[in-house]
Amino acid sequence: MPGGLAALVALAVVGALPLLVHGVGLVLFAGRLIHAISLSRRGAASPARSAGVLLTWIAYLVAGVALLFYAIP
Repeated sequence: MPGGLAALVALAVVGALPLLVHGVGLVLFAGRLIHAISLSRRGAASPARSAGVLLTWIAYLVAGVALLFYAIP
């Protein structure tokens, strides 16, 4: 999660489109929320928990690719 927040701050600092920053933030928040709710209901692996982790990693990936895009002049 700290890496995701750092990526959001970096996107804002480099002047990324607000829609991109908010989209990545929304996907990251949704992923963590789904993961937490699923984990609180069951301790074992579940499809919802996997979906939460997947959404989190998608947010990380999109943020990373976007930062690489903004790094290239």
